[in-house]
Amino acid sequence: MAYQYIASATKQFPFVKSGSVNSLPQGSFPAGAYSLITPKTAGSNNTEQYPHRSYVMQWNLNVQRELASKLTLMVGYVGSRGVHEPFRVDDGDIVLPTMSPAGWLFPKVDVFGSAWGPGCDVTDPNGAETGTCNPPPKINEDFGSIGRLHYEGNSYYHASNWQFKKR
Repeated sequence: MAYQYIASATKQFPFVKSGSVNSLPQGSFPAGAYSLITPKTAGSNNTEQYPHRSYVMQWNLNVQRELASKLTLMVGYVGSRGVHEPFRVDDGDIVLPTMSPAGWLFPKVDVFGSAWGPGCDVTDPNGAETGTCNPPPKINEDFGSIGRLHYEGNSYYHASNWQFKKR
């Protein structure tokens, strides 16, 4: 568990400044590129403050029976259950869905990620947008990506094993 904290919690903006800039002015790299990282292009992480300890329980049961003098049958069960497993999200600053008569819907976007509309309806990656196109609004437009690590994952596994063996 300590590794998960070290890997994400030590890289918090503004203490560690990292981010991505899509279009650098000519001659700005490497000296001038650092100043182009702002809260909007930077990222941060959110980690559960008081996480539960994750664990996995495993079960295995086999029963073997001799059916005839040289024929045996083995029947078995294998199962596991994981609790409080780490669940990581790359970007929690998502586009929010809206309620409609059909249920919750995310906005329709074109192939470039722009909100669907006149001039912003390109379906061919080699095409070009003809309108003033912008991506759909996020939760916080003034901040970059927000990574998230919470211990809310679960896992289940159930299986049966069968074996007929002739000696």
